[in-house]
Formats: sequence, C-alpha cells, structure tokens
Amino acid sequence: MVGIKGKSFTVAALAAGVKRISLATSLYRAAMTGLLNAAKEVREHGTFGYIDTSLATTEMNAFFLEEGAPQHWRVATTAGIPPEDIQAVRDWRNSERLTPADRAILAATDECLDGKSISDAAWTR
Repeated sequence: MVGIKGKSFTVAALAAGVKRISLATSLYRAAMTGLLNAAKEVREHGTFGYIDTSLATTEMNAFFLEEGAPQHWRVATTAGIPPEDIQAVRDWRNSERLTPADRAILAATDECLDGKSISDAAWTR
C-alpha cells in the first residue's frame, strides 16, 4: 500500500507479491505538499526560504533523462531512439547529434514550459 499514511511498505516488501507499484497519487500529494508549504511561507512570512531546498531545473532534467529514470527513458529507447540522442536533449542548443528540426521542437517545448505560447520565430523554424 503506497501513499496511505501509517500503512506504507518498502519496495522490497511489495516486490515479493506485486508486479507493478503505482506512485502517481502519492507523488502528486508530496509535490502539492511542497507547493502549499512554499505558498504558505510567502503568504504568512513574506519569505522565500523554500528556494534554498528546491531542486534546480537542470537537476530535475538530469534526473528524468538518466538511464533508468521512469517513463520517458523507457518510451524513447523502446521507440528505437539511441541513448546518446536522448542524453543530447540535456544540452540541446549545443548538441551536434540533434537536427535543426529536433532543435525547433525542443525550443517550442521550452517556450511552452516557460508558460508562454510558441513564438513566431519558433513556428518559422
């Protein structure tokens, strides 16, 4: 049982009897707890101390692009994308492995993730 307060098991204990462990709701609640704690700090104290314990974007990206990291790595390698190409996404602006089309897609993706719409320049690429 993952994600139930006071009734959690280790991965090793679960592996003895289950084929798949779903973490979706428990990870969501953990993330939302961090978000709410940060928002409360700003609202109640006017401080931004949560930044000191936050991961940098580069650290998060590195985690999700590492071999063995969950979904994205498995999907990409199953689709036949070489690991070197997947890792090239980490520094896609400077990578010689990626095509201009790859870079255009990644630029548009970054713009969306930054909360913007896709710029005319990105559409032209």
